[in-house]
Amino acid sequence: METIKQLLLALGLLGSPVDHPPTPCLGSCKPSPAAIGVIKHFEGYSPVRYQDAAGYDTIGFGHLIRPGEKIPEPLLGEAAERLLQQDITPKAAAVNAHASVPIIQGQSDAVVSWTYNLGEGSLKGSTMRKKINAERHEEVPAPLKRWNKAGGRVLKGLERRREAEAALYKLRWYCVVTVSRAHRGRHETGGGLSHQHPRGGLTG
Repeated sequence: METIKQLLLALGLLGSPVDHPPTPCLGSCKPSPAAIGVIKHFEGYSPVRYQDAAGYDTIGFGHLIRPGEKIPEPLLGEAAERLLQQDITPKAAAVNAHASVPIIQGQSDAVVSWTYNLGEGSLKGSTMRKKINAERHEEVPAPLKRWNKAGGRVLKGLERRREAEAALYKLRWYCVVTVSRAHRGRHETGGGLSHQHPRGGLTG
């Protein structure tokens, strides 16, 4: 738990402790700066295309370059942020669509980051989703953290990302600030496996 608090504090995303539970949402949760900050941290940022841990062409904050897609290079500033928002929007929508019970901000943020990395299809069929909808929230971190492999091997970056997301899911009593700092940290090795390529090489 301290790890995610330290990460959010380092990114300028964590406010003061609060003494009341957060308000849950159902079907209308929006990613907070914490979700965006965690995604940026683990995806890393590159203004030019590179190959991710699974060998797929990627740019910006873990955006998979689709066949025929043309993205001006270098991808900088507002253009990179817009592309990130375009990629996050369907992931957040999928979380809202597949969560049939109210969830709180930290839970939503954790699952949005997970889905950004692994895709909507993985969310829909996951044990994690079943645990959420059964309101067995204490059991969610275990299946969430199983998805730490690419090409059949465990990646340390994915392990760290899953640990951070699991901790964020359990984070209840701290408020998240409303304005995030732009984060341009280095890649977490393996933690930024492109979120939109076919998931055949990812296992949980």
